[in-house]
Amino acid sequence: MKVCSRCNLTKERVEFSSTGYCNPCQSGYIKEWQAKNADRLQARARVNYRKNREKIKEGYSPEKARRYYLSNSDRIKSYAQSWRYRNPSKSDASRKSWNRRNPDAVRAGKILRGAVHAGRILKPENCETCLDSPSRNLLHGHHGDHSKPLEVRWLCSSCHGEFHRLERVG
Repeated sequence: MKVCSRCNLTKERVEFSSTGYCNPCQSGYIKEWQAKNADRLQARARVNYRKNREKIKEGYSPEKARRYYLSNSDRIKSYAQSWRYRNPSKSDASRKSWNRRNPDAVRAGKILRGAVHAGRILKPENCETCLDSPSRNLLHGHHGDHSKPLEVRWLCSSCHGEFHRLERVG
């Protein structure tokens, strides 16, 4: 438990930002500061736009995002892992929300794990795409059709991620 230095209420530690304020107080403080410093923020935004005009006009493209991810994947993965560690309740809520939105995928995954555990399906040694031999625990069973839970492609984690990124791009 911790006491907010702004509202003096006692709350759980996970409800605090690094400033010592609870999350609602921190949010209120930021809004107040932004309102007081609107001119300063606008001037900073104008300078930033002038400096980065070409990049801003270039905009977002899936290929550009893919190149960025591939060149920074270790840093991105490390950040995501540390975020999950620092925010376990948000991470759990996100996972539960995904599970609620994707009941067919959850069901197919449970059935596949049960079949592997019972020995009805053997997990191969190598990824089907790159033929790499990662630890068996790192092979993912990719379902093309969740209504057929035992029909999967066995992919290493990097090939599985790449498959989904390419699937999103089109």
